[in-house]
Amino acid sequence: MLACLPQSPLPPITLAVGQTIGPADITTGLATLGYYARVTVDEPDEVAWHDTTADLFPTASAHPVQLELYDMDGVTMISAIHAFDPITQRTTHPAPSVILHRAVAVPLNTTETAAAATAPAGGADPDDLSNPPR
Repeated sequence: MLACLPQSPLPPITLAVGQTIGPADITTGLATLGYYARVTVDEPDEVAWHDTTADLFPTASAHPVQLELYDMDGVTMISAIHAFDPITQRTTHPAPSVILHRAVAVPLNTTETAAAATAPAGGADPDDLSNPPR
C-alpha cells in the first residue's frame, strides 16, 4: 500500500516559455509534487521524458502538455509549451505557460519520492525509475 501525505498546500510550479531551468530542477520539483515517470503520459500526475522534450499531465488539466527544451552551453530553456491529445498525440494549442499543482497522492518514502519523476531510459520498463533525464 502506498502511504500518502495528507492534503496540504505545496506551492505550485509555474513553467513558462523562455524560462531557463535545469533538468534536475524540473525533476526534483515534479518528484516533490508527486509526479511519476512513465514512457507515455495517459493520466494526471505523470511525466514522460524524451531527448529534448518532456510530456507532463498536470493534476488540474484536462490535457497533457509538452515542454520543448533547448540546451545552450549547459543552460536549458523552455522553447515551447503546447497542449496535446494523449490519444492522437497531436498538438491542440500552444500555451505560454503551465502551472503544476501537487499530485493527488505524494509518496511518503523519500527514496520513492526522489525516484518518482526520474525518467526511464528509452524503451525501458516504465516502472524502472532508476535512470535520470538527459
